[in-house]
Amino acid sequence: MKTPVFVLLLLLYKIGCSQPVKKYSFEINPMALYGIEQTTGKMLLERLDTFVLDMKRDISRSAVIRYDPAHDGYDFSFFYGAGRNDYYKPLLLIAEKAGTGNYLIKLAYIRNDSAGMKMQFIYNLYAKKENGLFFFYPGLYYNTLQMKTHTEGNIRYRYKGNLNIARCKEMNAINNQLAARFKMEPVKFVYYKFKNAKELFNGLGFDYIYNMYLDTTGGMRSNATEAVYCGNDSEVYTHEIVHLYTDKICNNVNSFANEGIATLFGGSGNISYASGVKMIAKYLSEKPGINILEALLNDTQIDGKLSMKYFIGALICKKVKDKFGMEGIKKLLCSGHSVDGFLKVTHELIGLSKENFNEYILKAIKEN
Repeated sequence: MKTPVFVLLLLLYKIGCSQPVKKYSFEINPMALYGIEQTTGKMLLERLDTFVLDMKRDISRSAVIRYDPAHDGYDFSFFYGAGRNDYYKPLLLIAEKAGTGNYLIKLAYIRNDSAGMKMQFIYNLYAKKENGLFFFYPGLYYNTLQMKTHTEGNIRYRYKGNLNIARCKEMNAINNQLAARFKMEPVKFVYYKFKNAKELFNGLGFDYIYNMYLDTTGGMRSNATEAVYCGNDSEVYTHEIVHLYTDKICNNVNSFANEGIATLFGGSGNISYASGVKMIAKYLSEKPGINILEALLNDTQIDGKLSMKYFIGALICKKVKDKFGMEGIKKLLCSGHSVDGFLKVTHELIGLSKENFNEYILKAIKEN
């Protein structure tokens, strides 16, 4: 007796459905692999699965990344910190073709719970095929392929558009001056020049992250390489360069001192130290009852562009530097992470304590 065709088809369907479906450490948009050959897509997913899992362990030991972070100042440090957050789950949006056999992998990190849906960021991961296997590079690596290079002394500029060489020479001179101040050899670093904060984060590989909309200018340094990323459309960004030196002084640099000395030497957000202190003086004169220490701890913003933490920190650093020079600054930088450690050293050096904070700062502003 012959088995009816529909029974045979049903049997085959059940067998197919009983096969285990590969579960990856990320969700997949149904159109993510559109136009990609099946074998290639399967390998891409499996290699990406390893990458996402390694992101939660130690990405530096991953067998699916291959790049030299010291070469061009690109790494996974910005993505790595965010990607380890278990509250947000990765979603593969699309594997976009980026040259022969290579892809830009767009990963969205999304949270969906009783509070609703929230997106942390969308990041571009560059998948490059080498010897038949996919290896992953930071989005910045891919973007540097479209950038130009200029070397000025110890600084290697990466940029699009135009570059003012005279300003590059100025930045190199400032770098040498900072080295002399800190009694170190001049730091060799990569300087990424972007037009604004949005372009900066795009350059790092983000299609979306909320930081890119907080301000029109900004800058940051890499925690893993000698590189600074500047979103001020300028060849000079002293504030961030200062951090390349302070980070070498001790392992647990105090944030108040760190931002304070960088602001003293280089201003912040295109506002010089002198101008910033004047703005603070005006602000405090209009708020006679304000708790200045609380404003420092909360990083109160004046007009949405001036940080009380940065500029009051700079004022304190100036007092310390005027009395004890850079040795006093180094002691302040190495006071630990807490504000208590910071104030313990300021009390020892210049008599500034939690109890007399308001009185001391108001007097210092008048004397400045």
